[in-house]
Amino acid sequence: MDDLLNQESFGQISLDPAGRYAAVERRGPYAAGARFDLGHQAPQAGTRLFLIALDAPTEARELMAQPSGYGYLLGPWSPDGRQLTVYRLGAEQWELGVLHLASGRVRWLGLIPASLPGRNVEWRSPSELIVLASAKPPAELRRISEAAHQMPRRWSASAGGRGAHTAIGSGVWRNLSPGPEPTQVVDVDVSTGRARVVRVGAFVDLKLSPSGAQIALLERGEPLQPANGRSPQGDWGVAAQARRLGLLDLHSGVLAYPCSGRDVLETLLSWSPTSDRLLIFARPDQAPWSKGEFYSVEGGSNRCQRLDGRGFSPALRRRPEAIETAWLGDWPIVRGQSLARREGRLDWWRLSSDLPVNLTAQMPEAPRLLGSQDGDLVLLAASRLWRMNAKGGLEPQPGQALGAVAWRPPERPDGGRELGRALLLTEAGRPGLRTLKGPIGLDLETGETVVGFSAAKRVLLVTSSTPSGVSLLKARRAGKAPAVAMRLNRRLADIDPMRVLPIAHSGPDGKALLSWLYLPAPGPCRPALVVRPYLGDNYRSPPSSRPPVLGLVADTRVLVGRGYAVLLPSLPLAMSQRDPLEGLAKRILDVVDAAARQAPGQFDPERLAIWGHSYGGYAALGTIGQTDRFKAAISMNAPTDLISIYGSFQPSWRSSPEDGVWPSWPAGWAEDSQGRMGAPPWQVPDRYIANSPLFRAMNIHTPVMLVHADQDPVPLNQAEEMFSALYRQNKDAVLVTYWGEGHIVASPGNVRDLYRRASDWLDYYLRPPAQNWRRPACPESGT
Repeated sequence: MDDLLNQESFGQISLDPAGRYAAVERRGPYAAGARFDLGHQAPQAGTRLFLIALDAPTEARELMAQPSGYGYLLGPWSPDGRQLTVYRLGAEQWELGVLHLASGRVRWLGLIPASLPGRNVEWRSPSELIVLASAKPPAELRRISEAAHQMPRRWSASAGGRGAHTAIGSGVWRNLSPGPEPTQVVDVDVSTGRARVVRVGAFVDLKLSPSGAQIALLERGEPLQPANGRSPQGDWGVAAQARRLGLLDLHSGVLAYPCSGRDVLETLLSWSPTSDRLLIFARPDQAPWSKGEFYSVEGGSNRCQRLDGRGFSPALRRRPEAIETAWLGDWPIVRGQSLARREGRLDWWRLSSDLPVNLTAQMPEAPRLLGSQDGDLVLLAASRLWRMNAKGGLEPQPGQALGAVAWRPPERPDGGRELGRALLLTEAGRPGLRTLKGPIGLDLETGETVVGFSAAKRVLLVTSSTPSGVSLLKARRAGKAPAVAMRLNRRLADIDPMRVLPIAHSGPDGKALLSWLYLPAPGPCRPALVVRPYLGDNYRSPPSSRPPVLGLVADTRVLVGRGYAVLLPSLPLAMSQRDPLEGLAKRILDVVDAAARQAPGQFDPERLAIWGHSYGGYAALGTIGQTDRFKAAISMNAPTDLISIYGSFQPSWRSSPEDGVWPSWPAGWAEDSQGRMGAPPWQVPDRYIANSPLFRAMNIHTPVMLVHADQDPVPLNQAEEMFSALYRQNKDAVLVTYWGEGHIVASPGNVRDLYRRASDWLDYYLRPPAQNWRRPACPESGT
């Protein structure tokens, strides 16, 4: 448990614009974090910042003074690389600061960024910063803790006779709920710390124009309540509120709305790098995204011009919706396909007021856009590089066939990606790395991942892990020994690596799949087997252990260390599949039986347990409703009743409705996402019942431990319903509730309790309970 809870990991690794320094987020030891009520963001509360000087890289040093009680995160570098924005996260604090690199001093600005690190900060110049600020930390940091602050006050008010209430609405009353507090666009002089509020509004995102004269702002619009008869999400997207585009003139403070009546795609605000021209994708109100169109917005005049998209369909990714775009000179180009041919090939199209032009139709295969160099675009197709000039002309580049892209520089603030000498490639049949300019004299060794490259200093930054779990960050230069800049998880050095075996089998459609069997050290008898399912997963390689918080759930290393074999089955599931539980037990047991044949004697196929979390917990409950082969089951944070979860509220919606109440989300999950029901429960009730583990409770005979949390977006009543159904039938079950936790148990004290209970549960049902818990005992009749 100490090893699990004190894990460390690398967060963001960021090079300054000149390639002189690398700033590194070091997350952990996890249990030393400042707070644990942050859900998936909990590791950030234990993050510290380090710096590597790339001219002579040695062991990384702390970037600045970092008092305990906070986690520290990286923001964007200033254009000259002399300053760096940083964030600190404490018990009740989320604040932006600016670090002066030469002195190591931070000026904390007293501003609360309106979102997690991302597009809430833009450098206008080396001495001026534009910040999107709020009166309180973003909802992502308050979802679990908010109830502890809000509800006692409301209960006290009602108890004292003053009253406390909230109200939300639907239909003509949809705007009844109060919205969140307004945000501010703030102009900061970083040399003095003086802050000037430029504009106040319902802003959620910003993007500074290349000239620095204007800011594109996305503003909260009205709730997007689904119309009767259409999907709550699907082609209409996952957003719960419309987004309106505003252009703010920083000199005059005037805010214009150039594309009124349009709902703007939140993931696309792209300024041309050569002019103040903005590309957006927007749809009419209440229309699906398939009816969306591209618009060019001229800075200064604020003219909104629709771009002709006839005969062309952009490649729109789902959940969340996103479109891949770039700029070719002053022309926007978009990845998409022809509506006429419908062969599925995705090319790059130039958009204008005239018909769209397919620029890559003559390439041997659909190309991948890598970035730009000297005004040209660089693409990869058929293992070769191609250059596209500003007129759309294509030219293949000479050289060897390429193997893979090892690293690309991060996006610029304008959204482009200047490759220069920093794109790293491998050549087919050759071990060395090269840039567009030529070889760099370094190979990428097995197990290494490139996380940065300074063309100016010719330094390659790579991460790797030893089989025991020690993580390394190394700086490599041609002709010199690698310098280990950081070494994490030293305490894991003496841990024996797990034995892992591939298990080949077929899916229901006959396609070949691989699952993975992890084995403990050899003992006097065959170990019991714990199956860890997750519907939809397809493991083409052995899944690696993850750092906290996701890595705190049913950690394979902990189970193997306790003497169990662990099987991670591949269970791909098509989105068109409307009955996810159909035949699930047979699928899982077919993998178990394949493992028993391919690894004979490595585990006891008669002593099986199943442990799943979230959709994996749903799979575990669905499985034991179809078979009695499992001796024990653990289901964590799982949906059990697709009918009741359809209309459920997340806990934070009750405590803080001003942050948003979005019933389309659970409905969309049930209809369009993992639930896969395709329609609401009043239209296909039999389908909902057939795929709800609750309604299979009469067939469950396996002892079940149900684990849930009071602040989980998957409501606690899902576990309570299943427990009550088993209780009604006098079946063996335990319900464990963790308070103040979200979808993943994150508090170290609760994690320790969870593993103690889970270990006792598995040991009790998989071996005679009098034996030593450290290794499952041999069955009395077995060997």
